[in-house]
Amino acid sequence: MKLQHVILSLIVAALSLFFLPLAEGSSKGSRQILRAAGSATMKELMTRWLAEYCRKHNDVNYSVESRGSATAVTALIDESTNIGCMSRRMTSAEISQFVQEFGYEPTAIPLAIAPIAVFVHPSNPIDNITLQQLDAMFSTTHNREAAAIKSWIEVAPSQFESHPPINLYIRNSGSGTYSAFKQMVLLGGEYVKEAKPFTSPEALIDAVAKDPYGIGFSCMGVSTGSVKVIRVNGFDMSHENSATGNYPLSRILYIYINKPRETSLNPLVKDFVSYILSDEGQRIVDRAGFYRLPYGNLKLSRHMTL
Repeated sequence: MKLQHVILSLIVAALSLFFLPLAEGSSKGSRQILRAAGSATMKELMTRWLAEYCRKHNDVNYSVESRGSATAVTALIDESTNIGCMSRRMTSAEISQFVQEFGYEPTAIPLAIAPIAVFVHPSNPIDNITLQQLDAMFSTTHNREAAAIKSWIEVAPSQFESHPPINLYIRNSGSGTYSAFKQMVLLGGEYVKEAKPFTSPEALIDAVAKDPYGIGFSCMGVSTGSVKVIRVNGFDMSHENSATGNYPLSRILYIYINKPRETSLNPLVKDFVSYILSDEGQRIVDRAGFYRLPYGNLKLSRHMTL
């Protein structure tokens, strides 16, 4: 009986070793992991990049966590990610947090162009809106010096007979799109309390699609087929208008990485970023519904990985 107990114990121990997961980079044959965290805008694009890269490198796994650009900073600082995804530039306060922890600034690498779309319900007759009108709708501070706009008849008097209210839909405060719109449209002002926030761009678009008096904004790259995207200051968000800045709500998508001074990038991260900036990686930008960087900017981004 005692011998049976010994044999059983040995079997259990052997099985435990067999199913024990390999630690990241712990031994030959272990799988390396690319971890991306941050922007919800970049979730689909980053997932496509990582999935295709890992398909070509079967010794690499990946994870993507998309809870807003602000979370990329925390994830980089606590080292739970090696790729911070942001649909805006880090603020000076966020950079200071990083510097306080590591003694140097994070490296920012521009990846693609992602204009912010402004949209209304398909039945809404307006086709264009100005930055001043948007500020008058969405802000309490009115830094563009226009009186508050509360009804659609104030936007287009000839197109509305009654005074329908304007229902506002915005991204949540942790979103890079929220921060970018606040800076580009409200000039750093404050949003009105009546604006309804959404954690996901898909949910926001769905809400506007169901509200004849709604207006909202979200990132390019998310399907907007159920709403009516309108021009801003007379310009649509074409690639040319976005790249030249004619479309006033154009912005850049970034990744931030922890690269100590006078050292090379982590080899795995370097190879992945080089893939993103390659011709093949940039074709994924097209398929995800974003715009490529102009060639000169792309060359600068590639140089940052050296």
